[in-house]
Amino acid sequence: MASVRLTRFEADYDLLPPLCMFCGEPTQFRIPRSFSWFRSTVWLAIFLGVISFIVILLICTKRFFLRMPLCDRHKSDQLAWYRLSIFALFVAFGLVGAALMFVANHATSHKALWLIGTFIPGALGITVVILLMRQLNRSAIHVSEIRDGRWIRLHNVAFQFVDAIEEDRRRDYERKDEERREFQRWRREQREREKAQTEPIPMALPADDELKARTGERLGHES
Repeated sequence: MASVRLTRFEADYDLLPPLCMFCGEPTQFRIPRSFSWFRSTVWLAIFLGVISFIVILLICTKRFFLRMPLCDRHKSDQLAWYRLSIFALFVAFGLVGAALMFVANHATSHKALWLIGTFIPGALGITVVILLMRQLNRSAIHVSEIRDGRWIRLHNVAFQFVDAIEEDRRRDYERKDEERREFQRWRREQREREKAQTEPIPMALPADDELKARTGERLGHES
């Protein structure tokens, strides 16, 4: 499988080729999907506390909306992996939160130790779920980078889709280049036409014999 970089312009104007991004087969289905991405260094903010980590995560997360062309066979698979990973993460956080609340309300002695003993396995469980989500998402089309909302880089994309979009970009570049040359040609002709209109028209001088005859006639009249 290959990787591809899609621009915001291509996504907003739905300029992606009608090929399944996963297998490369022709398709007419467009599945809306919102991708999110943040740098891995954001995970270091977890040491600042849960609330600080959530705030930093919301600030640093970049999003990109895309209508993915997927065939009938793969459109359900992509959504299933995505929904399963989100559901597993919510379940993990819910179980850990419920366990901490239960210990905080029912522990009679050594409450701090009970909380620590519950939080550490819960954190490890959430870490395992996140790693599992990462592995599951890698088997589907997943994002590796979003740059300021201008473009997105996707991995695990079919080679046929990448070749098709590169061919579309090449034809678009050739068309724009031809339009640019045509405009330059038109502009050059326009300047030449304007220059010809502003230049003074030279007056035609009479020939030498005719000039001599006119001069002789004028001298004869004066005498």
